[in-house]
Amino acid sequence: MRKNDFFKHSIFLKIILIFLAAHLTIVAVGFVVHKYLNTHKQHRNMDKNMVYYGTLLMQQLGSPPDTVQAKKMADSLSIAVRFRSPAVEWSYPQQMNFTLPTNAHRFDGKKNIFIAYDGKGFYLLQKSAQSEYLLVFRTDIWQSSKAVQQRILSMVLFMMFILTIIYFVIRAMLKPLQQLEEAAREFSNGNLDYQLHTKRKDELGDLIRSFNMMAKRIKAMLKARDQLLLDASHELRSPLTRIKVALEFLPDSPAKQNIREDINEMETMISELLEKERLDSPYGGLHKTDVPLKEFVDKLCQTFSAQKPGIRFLAPRDEIVLHADKERLRSAIGNIVQNALKYSSAQEKPVEVSVSRQGKVAVITVRDFGQGIPENEIPFIFEPFYRVDKSRSKKTGGYGLGMSLAKKIIEAHGGTIDVQSSGGKGTQITIKISGIK
Repeated sequence: MRKNDFFKHSIFLKIILIFLAAHLTIVAVGFVVHKYLNTHKQHRNMDKNMVYYGTLLMQQLGSPPDTVQAKKMADSLSIAVRFRSPAVEWSYPQQMNFTLPTNAHRFDGKKNIFIAYDGKGFYLLQKSAQSEYLLVFRTDIWQSSKAVQQRILSMVLFMMFILTIIYFVIRAMLKPLQQLEEAAREFSNGNLDYQLHTKRKDELGDLIRSFNMMAKRIKAMLKARDQLLLDASHELRSPLTRIKVALEFLPDSPAKQNIREDINEMETMISELLEKERLDSPYGGLHKTDVPLKEFVDKLCQTFSAQKPGIRFLAPRDEIVLHADKERLRSAIGNIVQNALKYSSAQEKPVEVSVSRQGKVAVITVRDFGQGIPENEIPFIFEPFYRVDKSRSKKTGGYGLGMSLAKKIIEAHGGTIDVQSSGGKGTQITIKISGIK
């Protein structure tokens, strides 16, 4: 999966992003609320407490203040102190900016007390006829920039640590989704025996058990269908044989010829059904020999050379020897070539058949320039009895077993078959089989 696909489709990442967004929203709301509480007049009770506490400190310091005692108090309580009178002007710490914020307002007219907030701290100013006291309750004046940076870095690292833990916890919780994705992939590739195992009792565990039950039922339905086709094929052979014998006693006529063609078509269909069943059986294994593909495919194409629009064989430079079942390979490739010719008109380019190699893999490509296959039909063309032409006319195709049998033969060789097509632009079918000598 590409990186951009991962970010688009990863449910784990989406959950983490949702969590992060929720966390940032909470922090932002908290900041706004804090800002509101620190700037709104409704924090009157807190102002009273701060004023009461500040006036007690001023009384304890004295007027003028004991500078030694004032320094100790300022260091221990993290406050700043400034005292002014006609005779004395003293402040601590020296680097502190004692400018009163512009939003300062009178808190107590009798005692001539002013208070203010600057978003970072609380200012308390008390004036009298002979002196002026200013206390600043701040949280940042004693912190160096390095300490602030360290604190921010620590918070970021802690958040990353928490998010990492949450990611792996969520990933473990949602692991059944990955298992279901793998099971669905196996199931779509034809592995109907694939089952998931879980001990979970939650909704995801129920989902896995439901998937297993669905897989078993689909497998049973497909097996029942194949068994019905197999039984019907066996039962049809005897009456067809009797019909063929009886047909020979009839005088030659166009009707007799049509009946003979229909019987031959039914026999071919029955043979392909039985061949498909044999490939599934442990007793119907492949009989592999060394097959020179260049010569083999060339001769196969020559058997179709009389059909329009014809065949063009793109032969490889060197011979390619594949260890395969020659007769079954002939049946698979022949069905594909026959389909390509059926869906190509006589005025179009010839069907192209090519053979090449990719390492130890033989690649056989059949390409036509006919009407093509609609994109939504492509996943179903290998299904038994499936035809793109729903009219099921003999002029536009057979009975829908050729491609199904071809896929079965290629997969029995451990190969793959891929279809690329679009309406009106033709179809290309690529077969890949490993086993080049």
